[in-house]
Amino acid sequence: MPVRVFLLVALLLGQMHPSNAAVKVGDKCSKVGLIAKSKPTNFICVKSGKVNLWAKVKQAVTPTTSPTPTPSPTPSKTPVVPPVSPTATPIPTVTPGKAENPVVKKINTMFGSLSVPTTTTPPEVTWLTSPDLNQTRLESLKFQHQRLSDSFPLLYFWNRPALAIVSPDITWIKVKMEEAGCQGGVMDMVRRLEAEKNLIGAGTSVCRGVLTAYFLDRGFSDVMWSNVLGSEFGGAIQENAYKKSPAYKSGDPNWYSNTVNWYAEGSQTVLSVIASARVSRTWSHQGRNLERISPYCSEDTLTVNKCGNFIGEAAVELLIALYGWDSVTRWFENIDLSKKQEITFEETFKDPLEKFQGWADSYYLYIVKGEPLPASLLTRLGG
Repeated sequence: MPVRVFLLVALLLGQMHPSNAAVKVGDKCSKVGLIAKSKPTNFICVKSGKVNLWAKVKQAVTPTTSPTPTPSPTPSKTPVVPPVSPTATPIPTVTPGKAENPVVKKINTMFGSLSVPTTTTPPEVTWLTSPDLNQTRLESLKFQHQRLSDSFPLLYFWNRPALAIVSPDITWIKVKMEEAGCQGGVMDMVRRLEAEKNLIGAGTSVCRGVLTAYFLDRGFSDVMWSNVLGSEFGGAIQENAYKKSPAYKSGDPNWYSNTVNWYAEGSQTVLSVIASARVSRTWSHQGRNLERISPYCSEDTLTVNKCGNFIGEAAVELLIALYGWDSVTRWFENIDLSKKQEITFEETFKDPLEKFQGWADSYYLYIVKGEPLPASLLTRLGG
């Protein structure tokens, strides 16, 4: 039986592929938007079907087309990509301070409707660690686990003990993942991390029926590490919300593939932010993807996007400001395969999906380039 992957992420945030690593067109790569400089040809990581592959970068000209993700399980060996600039320097976001960002400002007025978490008994995790792991890193993961449980007690659970494999040694992680029976994409990512020494990452899969995640403690800043568990085990929250949906009740358990990419990716990140904000009672972009967006990802829209996690995070943040805290999971609960996504969105949030897409695209440009928000959105935000 094939392994079903929850989520596979490499938290790169603008890092470069090492110039001395062997890169070939059609090879798998770790993160969409990652750029490798290898004279005389530059390469860029693009999404092709359900995998990421290296493709040649053409010289910088104005893009005329954007790649459209397809459900094909067999990607072409040489994916077609739009002409993009080979520059990989992240764009410093030009959003004003959090008090001036209308979306963040609105969310910071909403804490009266967000309960303070109470202590719970978290779902069971077997923590498998190498002897050289810094124990403060392990304690941080356990703290994040407790925080997610306290914040989402009705959704953060699983039936069998989960497995967390944590180490600064990717080869040790690979051995333990193989022993756990992990296969497929998650192992491809582990092998890529073993070959590319400057990359950092974490990933999740179901291995022999057990929710299994690895966390490579190599190069993570403290602030990035402080939310990393939510980006992995947080998938359980999304899946359990989906179990309330007509789609699941009709017999289809594929919560991730039945969800639009930007919502699946963005909500998983933001779930961890909500868990933290329940305690801090404040909302910001600190330590999140929205702090640093690469040029390759800066032109994304919700309908045509290359880097779903960035614009997805912004879009889900906007969902919260417009429709409340539970909007992060509410759409999962209403997925109905007999209806178009536009219909289930409008039934869930009482606005047309097309209108929200326009607002979300504008908000992303506001974050990346400081472009003004439309008057209709400012009115809805109360600004």
